[in-house]
Amino acid sequence: MPRSTADERLAAIAPVLFDRMTEMVLFNRSTRSVSSHAAPKPLVRIQLTSSSRPTRAGLALSPDEISYLVTNFERLGREPPMSS
Repeated sequence: MPRSTADERLAAIAPVLFDRMTEMVLFNRSTRSVSSHAAPKPLVRIQLTSSSRPTRAGLALSPDEISYLVTNFERLGREPPMSS
């Protein structure tokens, strides 16, 4: 379905008006649901003691954040969970 002129204008200015991390622009006003429901994935444990440090688990964390988490999970005596 082609966009209207108003939608084209909104699409042009949307990056300035909306935060892509927390908001989205819906051009189709008949959209009833913006979320989807999926079955939860099982948790896996990230091994802190091996050479596969958490940086290889696909986490978007800085080295300082990873060190903080490793230190505190070692203090707790367990490994952090992560969904697979």
